[in-house]
Amino acid sequence: MEMENRKAEEWASQLQCWSLYLLNCFAYKERAINLICRQEFLKDLCQMWGGLVNHTSPAGVGLIRILCYHKTGRKSIAESREVVESLCNLSRSSDDWQYVGVDCLLLLLRDQDTRYKVMEIAILFLVDLVELRSLGGRSYVGEAITRTLLLDYNQTRSKLKNNKVVQRALEKYGFERCWLGEVEEAIVKYSEALELCPSRMRKERVVLYSNRAQCHLLLGDPDAVIRDATRALSLSTLQTLTAKASGEDHRLMT
Repeated sequence: MEMENRKAEEWASQLQCWSLYLLNCFAYKERAINLICRQEFLKDLCQMWGGLVNHTSPAGVGLIRILCYHKTGRKSIAESREVVESLCNLSRSSDDWQYVGVDCLLLLLRDQDTRYKVMEIAILFLVDLVELRSLGGRSYVGEAITRTLLLDYNQTRSKLKNNKVVQRALEKYGFERCWLGEVEEAIVKYSEALELCPSRMRKERVVLYSNRAQCHLLLGDPDAVIRDATRALSLSTLQTLTAKASGEDHRLMT
């Protein structure tokens, strides 16, 4: 009976592998992308692995990477927090397919339409990988991550002027509400300010997350405090990375 169960498991794993290979072919040629990109199926892909007989196959995450090369695929993946979190966890794992998780996140971050949908969570996992020299047989992985995270750092301030004014007004109003003891209203205003504050404005986002964390602390919500404090710390770390990169550029030019 044990042998029969093992054979059945191996056969099921092989069928899954063949099915994924067929879907890979469709995705590569951009056929039936909309069907493949259904949210429920994308979530299932995150749980599909090669198994004992196909341990060399990237299985579900391999198909996700192919989808990340297409606009429709990136959009669908970015809209699923569960899939993005799965890719983030894979990018920090010791799994053989760690580099696939990193590849997918970088592809999502390089697309301006999906960049800001995944930035806040992806940065928490990628920022500690900037020192990597190689991964999965690839060189300069850390450099590629750094350049991707800093893609829009030099965007002109003029494009941000209007949002900046509104964002600062909301921040000021939130501070006043908190000072008056209207903590929940302050949290709402800080959240609205964060929605208007682009990810590239890291200093401002650090302040907003820190202020909102203090509000959550006053309300006795430890989970929310940890969440916002962690985001502020991660953005502060990336800000330090940016300063180091700018200093290195200046040194090379002199």
